[in-house]
Amino acid sequence: MRRLPIERTPSRAATDQRSQHSLDLATAGPDLLRDAVRQALSVLCEEERLAAQYSLLTALKRAGFNVAQHLLLLGIPSTKAEQLTAPEIATVIRYVRINEPRAMAALSPVLSEILTAHNGRAGSLKVSNRAA
Repeated sequence: MRRLPIERTPSRAATDQRSQHSLDLATAGPDLLRDAVRQALSVLCEEERLAAQYSLLTALKRAGFNVAQHLLLLGIPSTKAEQLTAPEIATVIRYVRINEPRAMAALSPVLSEILTAHNGRAGSLKVSNRAA
């Protein structure tokens, strides 16, 4: 009996790891973007995380996106945007990526800065400045 070569598809972890090496905000999937933002915010010290969070929330507010109105919809128990954790901010970013292209375009420079800073620390992410 002749054996046929089996084409193996890469595991999700391997695919995600390769994808993170060249994260492009314009084309990154919502889940990959969420994971990258969560990871980047999680490694920051509290002071830096609060500054990054403030920058993200300010960019969303300027784009006309009210974070507090979407928290319950996203299953986030906080009532104030300022109380969000890194995973909750990442969930909001994922929602914006899917549903609010104008707000995502406003977030792009801030996200690029946060992810680039993380890249400098972890050496695992490269970010494109193209708007989403």
